Amino acid sequence: MRTIFIFLFAFLLFFSSSLFSQSVHNRTTGSNYTSITNALIDAVNGDLIEIDPGTYNESLTISGFTNLTLRATAWTQSGDN
Repeated sequence: MRTIFIFLFAFLLFFSSSLFSQSVHNRTTGSNYTSITNALIDAVNGDLIEIDPGTYNESLTISGFTNLTLRATAWTQSGDN
């Protein structure tokens, strides 16, 4: 019984961090990031970057791209994206 509890705890701990973490996705390359900054560092012209809802405490300067798309994956209930 104790082994089952430990397994379930480890399973929930592992998957809860991925379920509740913010993610940024480069849909062109298939890469995933935990910050918008890192996604932009790897981005090239023509990439589609999708950003999951959440608060990203970052300061961004976007320049040098001629065809880069940033898009929200969903809107939060309050509309604050």
